[in-house]
Amino acid sequence: MNNNWATMKVKDVAVVVQGTLSKYGIDSTLVGGACVEIYSNNKYSSGDIDIVSDWPLGEIENALTEIGFKRKDKTRFFEKKDCEYFLDFVQPPLAIGNAPVKQLSIIKTRKGMIKLLTPSDCVKDRLAAYFYWDDKQSLEQAILVAKTKTLDYKSIEKWAKGESNLKKYREFISRAKKITKTRNICVFLTAVLGCLLCVSNIAGETGSKDGKKAPNEYWQKQIEKFEKKYKITVDYKKLFYNSSGVNGEKALDSQLAVYVPMLMSEFSIYPPALFESSMMKKIVLCRNMKNNENQRLGYALFMRGNNAFFQNVGELDTFNHIRLTVHHEFFHSLDELKGEEEEEWEKLNPKDFKYFCRFGIGEEFLDKIAKDRQNKKPFSGFITRYSQANAKEDRAEIFCHMVFYPEVIKKKSKNDPVIAAKIKYIKALLSKMCKEMDDGFWEMAEKRQVWKMSSYSRGEYYQYIGDYKNAFKYFKKAAEDDPEKPETDEFYTEEWYKNSSELAKTLSEYEVGQYLFDDRNGDNQEAVSWIKKSAGKGYVDAQIFLGQMYEEGLSVKKDINEAKKWYSLAEKQGSKKASVLLNNLLYEK
Repeated sequence: MNNNWATMKVKDVAVVVQGTLSKYGIDSTLVGGACVEIYSNNKYSSGDIDIVSDWPLGEIENALTEIGFKRKDKTRFFEKKDCEYFLDFVQPPLAIGNAPVKQLSIIKTRKGMIKLLTPSDCVKDRLAAYFYWDDKQSLEQAILVAKTKTLDYKSIEKWAKGESNLKKYREFISRAKKITKTRNICVFLTAVLGCLLCVSNIAGETGSKDGKKAPNEYWQKQIEKFEKKYKITVDYKKLFYNSSGVNGEKALDSQLAVYVPMLMSEFSIYPPALFESSMMKKIVLCRNMKNNENQRLGYALFMRGNNAFFQNVGELDTFNHIRLTVHHEFFHSLDELKGEEEEEWEKLNPKDFKYFCRFGIGEEFLDKIAKDRQNKKPFSGFITRYSQANAKEDRAEIFCHMVFYPEVIKKKSKNDPVIAAKIKYIKALLSKMCKEMDDGFWEMAEKRQVWKMSSYSRGEYYQYIGDYKNAFKYFKKAAEDDPEKPETDEFYTEEWYKNSSELAKTLSEYEVGQYLFDDRNGDNQEAVSWIKKSAGKGYVDAQIFLGQMYEEGLSVKKDINEAKKWYSLAEKQGSKKASVLLNNLLYEK
């Protein structure tokens, strides 16, 4: 049998692996996240396939050699170069917690059979990780299976009681039952679930497993060139990432095709010697990035313990903000100030000012800056309100504006001596690290003006500086069907513009709708039309706003079912706000 391992899904890999083992008389059972991936219809991606077998690993190794899997050193892990999954032979016996597994499921496919845990035992298996290690992600995996499969809740409760973990079980059951209720109430959504594919339409989704794209796409070549020049590893091929509490899934090729050139273009302005001075040794590109508490994370973060830059590629949103964030997080990899140096920085601040957070960024601080913004509270001495969090965020915000929005920070520093002093401090700090971070570098940064490369990016820029007339003008231009002739370079190729144009258009449609809606009172069908276009293509903010319009009867006839539909579509993409709005409609009205 000829197998294209690079495009095979978990079911296909499991069939071949178990079939090969069976050929050698080796019995095996699929457990763990691979079962979740199968039962959730690939809504969860597991980078490994956990298998339980009583047979010696040496004999398993001999059998799997036939299909090209090699044992990693003398461990229980087996890898195949062209396969995105690795095999993990979990130590027997086949049990969940303290309870032995008594019954298994058999799934028949066109290529063979898979022996695996039943859906109910799969849920128990995931809950066991939640019970004993407080792994919130495993709880979410159990919920995923509950969404798609009929479960034996009595047996799960009995098992949980035997594990002395009824409290955490009740948390699971309350959410699982709510999901079932929601599914029954929202059965009409089945007909429109195809709209979920519109998320991929934003960036022309094809996925990494459709077999239609040849290897070495233009963005892959850019990664190879970057790795060679800067000696930094770019990791985007694993199906699942879990590192120091940060979790993420493999990004789609279509998302990478839009994001990678932006990343490579921004990093390319730095001399290789600066990377050598940084703590950053690895870049991880993933989607659906979350932390241990299962909270959705933003665009990117730098993990000091891993020396890794994590980029949430699935959060493809405003282009300029993504670019700005690259520089913000990169500076965190350079920033090792402490003690007296930290005190020296803080002396630059306005008198009596104290940073709000010493460690981490909490909801309380985010609520504060939202209120300050609403009340138009001044923030002299800081380039953004977010800079007031702590010294490290302050420095990162100053730096990223110096690099990406030099005209903005230069203008502000003319009337703000504190910001001017901070700019001087950052320049001196970096010149000590790398002699190439000199006046020539900053002159080059001022001339770049990447935001001028397309109408959408221009709209973003003018919106950022508060020039709403020009922002609307360029968003409208980007939203209309007339193609523009954008500026190209080695990163922003014609192919990149082709791949990103639909996303830019979708985002612009929403912005145009927002401007029209805010600018006019009463009936505003033109605004509704633009927002519907964007929502129909899967843009979460547009879906939520459209849902609110239907819920409150703003410029449309009040229609609770339509509101539910749009909230549900946004919730499916991971929007916490949409989930709250939907639950309010389902359970409070």
